[in-house]
This record gives sequence, C-alpha cells and structure tokens, in this order.
Amino acid sequence: MNDILPVLVSGVCGLLLVVLVGAFILSAGFRDAVLGAQGEATVTGILSVKGVAIVLLCGLFLAGLLIPLGYIQQPVAVDETKPGLDAGGLIARLVGIWEAQIPDNHFQMQINWNPSADRFEGRLLKQSPTSEYIGFQRGELVWVAVPVANSNELQEQQKFRVGADGKTELMEWKAGTVDLDKSTAQNLVTSYASFRRIK
Repeated sequence: MNDILPVLVSGVCGLLLVVLVGAFILSAGFRDAVLGAQGEATVTGILSVKGVAIVLLCGLFLAGLLIPLGYIQQPVAVDETKPGLDAGGLIARLVGIWEAQIPDNHFQMQINWNPSADRFEGRLLKQSPTSEYIGFQRGELVWVAVPVANSNELQEQQKFRVGADGKTELMEWKAGTVDLDKSTAQNLVTSYASFRRIK
C-alpha cells in the first residue's frame, strides 16, 4: 500500500515526459517553438525562451519519473548465516528468565532479543545478596550476546562490578563466548558462568 503513491507520481511524470518528447518528434509547430523561429530571441543560439522552459519541464518530469522509484520498499533480506535466527529457533531458545549458577550469587536476568541492535540483551531481574552488595541495580543491562556467522557460538559481553555496601568502585565489561553445543534449552553455558532457565 505504501508503494502506490511513488508509483503513481512516477507514472504521471513518465506519461507527461512521453507526451512532450512525442510532440517534439511528431509536431513541426511544436519543434519550431522549442528551437525558435528566425529573428526570435534564443538561448545559446539554439533554443527559444519557450524551448528552455520545455527542456526544464522535461528535466523535471524525468526527475519525477526516477526519484519516487527510490521510495518503493524493497524486501528485507534475511541473514541466514546467523544460527537459527531465520526460523526463530535461537531466539526461542534463549529468551526467558535465567538464574546464575554461581555460589553465593544466584542473580536472575531476563534475556530478550533486541532486533534494532541485532543482539540478545540480559537485564538484571532479581538481585542476589552479592550482586546487591557490589552495586548492581535491578533492570540494568548486565549481559549482551551477538550471533556469530557460520558458528555455533555467540559473542558475549558480561558486566562485572567491584564494590561494597551497594556502591560500585569499579565496573567493566568482559568479552567471552556462549557455547551453543554445551548449552541446552534449560542450561546456558558462557565463558564466566552457567545459567539455569527459570521461565
């Protein structure tokens, strides 16, 4: 439906352009008006003032024919090199609530797929006493993962903090991988921790 207006504008401009060119070819009177009769003022010694206006109109109609075509929506290409994303398999496998299997730090994160950033994002959903103690906040982004083309891994970034009494002294993102061969629908194995699906 969004493609109708550009096609309509392009079609009208194309039709008017054909009419002008056809009139120039088929009508001697129109041709004389464009080229200028003897004794009539001309531009560059070839075109009459009326002819210049007609040439400008032709240029305008040509632009009107071509420019709207660029606004016609093209089909979005699906990158099938990303494992499972074309069928939604990987998204269904990772999206959910996961609990860290770290001694004394069983925080939970909610993983979602962010299509605009083309990555998975994990946000802190439930604190553990340890994560709260070092300054993590509920809702903050703590984990991201990007599918790797032609691979059974995800490139991950996991947030780490050092702190005490709810105040962070140092925060950094560490790079790692998610091994999809070792992970299952219920267990997520990353470079720094394993997670168990809660929901």
